[in-house]
Amino acid sequence: MFDGLFELLGVRLLKDMHLKMRMKSSTAGSISDGIYFNYMMHHDCVPKINEKYRVAFHLEINEFKERVKTQLRVVHMYQSKRKNRWRVVSMMIAFDIETIPDTTGGCKLYDLDGLETKEAAKAMLAAKRVKFPDAEMLPVHQQKVVAISVAVRWDDNKFRVKSLGESDSSEKEIVQEFFKAIEKRPKLVSWNGNGFDLPVLQYRALFHGIQ
Repeated sequence: MFDGLFELLGVRLLKDMHLKMRMKSSTAGSISDGIYFNYMMHHDCVPKINEKYRVAFHLEINEFKERVKTQLRVVHMYQSKRKNRWRVVSMMIAFDIETIPDTTGGCKLYDLDGLETKEAAKAMLAAKRVKFPDAEMLPVHQQKVVAISVAVRWDDNKFRVKSLGESDSSEKEIVQEFFKAIEKRPKLVSWNGNGFDLPVLQYRALFHGIQ
C-alpha cells in the first residue's frame, strides 16, 4: 500500500461506476494511469481535474489489447485545504486479519466430535467441496480470528503499526478491540476487506455478542 499527492490531469467514468484517471505525482513528476473501482458507490460527484488529491493506492499490472503497463489501483482519495496547507482530515486504518478454521463450530455443524483439530478442518473443507469441488478455503462463517494487524494514520504525519490485543488475548478480546478502534468511523483500507475480512469480523462479533 502506498500513498502520495497527485494532480488529476484527466478523469472519466467507466460504466457510470468506476473512475479512470490520468495522474501526475506532485513529488516525482511522473504521470500514471489510475483506476478507482466502484467510486460512485461512495461519492456523489467526480473529482475535479487540475486539482491535487491525497491518494492511497496499490501498484498493479494492467494488460489491455496486448499492451502491458503499470497503473495505480486507488482505494481512497480525498482533498482538503485548511490555512493553505494539506492535512489529513480523518483517521485512516489499513487492516488485515489472520484466521484458522472454526473447528469447534464445524464439529457441531457436521457431527465431527472425536476428531482432532487438523482432521476436523480437513473434513470441513471436504464437506464444502461436495458443492464446490474447486474450493480452497472455508466460507467466512467457518473462520476464527487469531490476529488482526492495523496501520493507523492520523493528523498530518502520525503513523502507527500494531497488532491488536496481547499474545494471550482471546478471539473475543481481539475482535472487540477492532470494533472499538473503528467507533469514530475512520477510513478503512484493506485487501478484499468487503469480500472476506469484514464479513468474518461481523460473524465473529455476532458469535461473541459484541455490540
